[in-house]
Amino acid sequence: MAVPVQPRRDHGAGRRRKLDALGAALGRRRAALRRQLRRDGARPPRVTRCDESDRRRAGADGRPELDRALDPAGRAAPPASAGRAEAPAGTAARRHLPGCFNSPPHRVSKRLGRRLRARRDRARTGRRLPRDGAGPRDAPGLEALSVRAPDSLTLADVQEARKRLEGIAVRTPLIRLDDGGAGELYLKLENLQPIRSFKIRGSGNAIAMLGNSAAETGVYTASAGNMAQGVAWNARRLGIRCTAVVPDGAPRSKLDAIHRLGAQTISVPYEEWWNVLVTHRYEPLEPAHFIHPVSDAAVMAGNGTIGLEILEDLPDVNVVLVPYGGGGLSCGIATAVRSLRPEVRVYGCGVETAAPLAAAIASAGPVTVPRVATFVDGIGGPVVLSDMWPAASRLLAGALVVSLAEVAAAIRHLIQHAAIVAEGAAGAAVAAGLKGLAGPGRYVAVVSGGNIDPEVLIPILDGELP
Repeated sequence: MAVPVQPRRDHGAGRRRKLDALGAALGRRRAALRRQLRRDGARPPRVTRCDESDRRRAGADGRPELDRALDPAGRAAPPASAGRAEAPAGTAARRHLPGCFNSPPHRVSKRLGRRLRARRDRARTGRRLPRDGAGPRDAPGLEALSVRAPDSLTLADVQEARKRLEGIAVRTPLIRLDDGGAGELYLKLENLQPIRSFKIRGSGNAIAMLGNSAAETGVYTASAGNMAQGVAWNARRLGIRCTAVVPDGAPRSKLDAIHRLGAQTISVPYEEWWNVLVTHRYEPLEPAHFIHPVSDAAVMAGNGTIGLEILEDLPDVNVVLVPYGGGGLSCGIATAVRSLRPEVRVYGCGVETAAPLAAAIASAGPVTVPRVATFVDGIGGPVVLSDMWPAASRLLAGALVVSLAEVAAAIRHLIQHAAIVAEGAAGAAVAAGLKGLAGPGRYVAVVSGGNIDPEVLIPILDGELP
């Protein structure tokens, strides 16, 4: 009697179905991310398959890591290397998954998250993170840039920051403004950054250098608005918890923007907020990482990338005018500019209602000045921070002070003649340029931001002071 032959059971069918489902899900997710990135104006992430160098980096087990990763917010992590590598001959790459895996299919999903995070952090910092999960600042041989004195910032720090900020900060245009006073006046339009402020640069560099430790503890900053938006934007991009300590009376438009970016705010009296800047800590939020808006060398290095772009776009510039709030922007830019072109003069620009830099220069050291709250809210503190004075006194050519009426006129001029919306701090630098306060020459005024409340802008357009 013939015994019917039973069909051979395919023991791997279930695994293959699961793997195919996982690949299909990843494909749908990747397509959705690309659509979102196109709407946001960002470049879609590319997936690079593993090559022999990946196998050597992966270790003795021969399991390569991903050459490209997506962070939790769906953004593309900066590339570890340029180009696209092909899989080695004879290697069967699973094309429905990013990278290639030589491990059993049922282990892929468990290992995928760990590899994505590790690859993302290594691509962002250029270093392999320790296996214990410590951030790159804790890795042997890597100096913690943020704990260095601001006056120790170098051109190399700025150039490294530029690499980290690829795909994060926009290279903003430099345009000429007619009616430039005593000379030609050009505008560096940082108000065109995704958060309408230059703060995306410094905060992006600082968070990138924190690595894994930021994801574990979260980050916080002390800011009147723009720095908080920068930290919040970069934290959301990486799935990191973020809090901002803000002074009472911060503009509603900036607070709303912080909340839209997913960060929380803690409002405190101005004196308590200023004390956070002086002491570099706010105890209720510890052990989260504090990102200082001014005297953090990592933040200053990110700000300094503006100086590199100015010199590339206008090599024969004579004067750079920068709003002076705490000095992180002006000293960061001056570090880059004067390292490459020592003859270029960089000025800190302030408003007459709070001009601590001018007073410090006149007294050869920081002194407390009266401060009146005005619509120019992004600059002008009671005193130059003591840890910023050595850098400011060495790098800056001087302080230029303008009146509130001149700031308002500059904001109005930008809208009427160039269709550019600038906030009060940026208006101070433009006003100094329109007045030609630094003498004849080719000027660049840094339009540091464009976050201005409508309640402030409307009276200015009517020729009044808010």
